[in-house]
Amino acid sequence: MLNAVAGMVPLAVGLLLVPVLLKGLGAASFGAWSLLAASAGMMATLDLGLAASLFRFFGVNGRRDPAANDRLLTTALAALAVVLAVASPLLAAAAPIFAAALHQDPSLVPATVAMFRWLGPVLLLPMMAAALAARLQTEARFGLLALAVGLGQGVYAGGVLASRSAGLNLPALAAWLVAGQLVTVLAAAVAVGAATSWRPWRGGVTTRGEAGQVARFALRMQVAGLWGFINLESDLILVAVLLPATSLGAYAVASSVAGGLRSALSTLLPPMLGPVSDAGTDLDAALAAHTQVQRRWVRLVAGPAVASIALAAGAAAVLSRGHQLAAAPVAAALMVGHAVNLGTGVLSYLTRSTAHPALEARYGRVSALVNVAVTVALTPWLGLVGVCVGTAAGQVVGSLWFIRIVTAALGRPVRGFVRDVPWLASAASGAVMSASAAAVALANIGTLPSLGVLGVGGGAAWATYRGLLGAVSWPSRPGSVGTPRSPLTR
Repeated sequence: MLNAVAGMVPLAVGLLLVPVLLKGLGAASFGAWSLLAASAGMMATLDLGLAASLFRFFGVNGRRDPAANDRLLTTALAALAVVLAVASPLLAAAAPIFAAALHQDPSLVPATVAMFRWLGPVLLLPMMAAALAARLQTEARFGLLALAVGLGQGVYAGGVLASRSAGLNLPALAAWLVAGQLVTVLAAAVAVGAATSWRPWRGGVTTRGEAGQVARFALRMQVAGLWGFINLESDLILVAVLLPATSLGAYAVASSVAGGLRSALSTLLPPMLGPVSDAGTDLDAALAAHTQVQRRWVRLVAGPAVASIALAAGAAAVLSRGHQLAAAPVAAALMVGHAVNLGTGVLSYLTRSTAHPALEARYGRVSALVNVAVTVALTPWLGLVGVCVGTAAGQVVGSLWFIRIVTAALGRPVRGFVRDVPWLASAASGAVMSASAAAVALANIGTLPSLGVLGVGGGAAWATYRGLLGAVSWPSRPGSVGTPRSPLTR
C-alpha cells in the first residue's frame, strides 16, 4: 500500500493545485504550463528504455549480486548527469522554437519562452529519480519511496502556494517544479544509501558486459515505449499545435485527472508481481503465475477502474469550473482507455520477465495505428473530444490484441483479463460513482467540498464493489519487483 501512497501523492498535489494555477495563470497560460509539467511524465516512455531495464536487472541480480546493482545504479546516474549537463543549454536555446509552436497571445510568449528554458532539468531529473526508485522498489522499501516523493511534492506545492501573493508566473513555477524534482532525487539517493550498500563514491561503474546487456534490453524496451508515447502522451503535443489554447487547457485538466487516476491504480500492481518474478524465464511456471496473479489483480482493480471513469469526469468538471473548459467528457474518454489498459499490467510484466519485450512493441504499433485512424476521422467533427476518443480506441483495441499476439508468440494459451472481470460488481461500483458525480454537478458548492463529495462517492463505490465481490485478498509478498512506471517520474 505504501507504493500506492507514493503514486497518489503527486496525483493529490496536482489536482489540488489545478484551481490555483487556473485562477492565477488563466486558461491559455495554464495550457502552456501543463505542457511543460507533462513533459516530465513523457520521459517515462521516452527514456531510451532505461527505467524498464533497471527494474529488470535490479530484480534479476536481487540479493545474489548487490554489488552489480550498486555499479549499475552509479553508472546510470553518472550517464544521466552528463546528459543533463549537455542537453540543458541546448534545450534552453531552443525555447523560442517551442513557444512559437503554441497558439498563444503574443503578450504571453516571453514568459512562455522563459519557462521552457527549464526544460532540460524538467526532463532529466525524473529519469534520475526513476533509476533510484527502481532500486527502492526491488528492495521493497516503499515507505522510503513514498517519503522521497512526498518531500519533493511538498517543496513544489509550497513554492506554488507561496508565490500566489506576488502573482503566479510561468518561469517561477518552472523553477519550483525543478526544485521539487531535485529534492526528490536527493531524498531518494539518501534513501537508497540507507536501505542498501550503495555508495556512489565507491564500487566503481558497471562492466562493459553488464552495460551491453542493459543497453540491448533497453533498446528493445524503447521501441515499445515509443509506441506507448504515441498512444498516451502525444495527444498533448497534438492539441497544443493544432487546436486553440483553451483546448490545451481543457486537455491539460482532463489528462491530469485521468492520468493521475491511472497512475494511482497502477501503483497497486508491483507488490502483487512476486510469483511472476520468481518464475523467471521458466515459461510454464511464468504462465501459471501470470494466471494466478492476474485473477487477483483484475478482481482488485476492475471496480475502481470502472468507477474512475465517472470520477475523472466529475473531478475534471469541478477543477475547470468557471473557466469555460469542456474537460469532463475529455477526462471520461481518456479514462475508458486507461481502465481497459490496466487489465494488461500483469501480461506486460510477463513479456518482460520472459525476455519477450518485442511483443509490447507489436501491441503498441496496433494501438498507434487505431489511434491515428480514429483521431484523423473524428477530430474535424468533434475537435478535442475526437482526439481523446482516438486515444481510448487505440488503448482498447491494442489491449485486446495484445492477448492474441502473446498467445501466438509463446505457443501457450494465455488467459485474457476480460474473463476475470466481475462485471456486475464493477457496473454497480460505476453506478454509485456516477450518482455522486451527478450530485456534485447539480449542487452549488465550492471546489474543496465538491472534491470531498466525490471522495465520499469513491469510498461508497469501493464499498459497494467489495460488498458484492467479497473480500479482495492482498499478496503475501509485498516486496517484489514492480512495473517500470514509477511515481517518481510524475
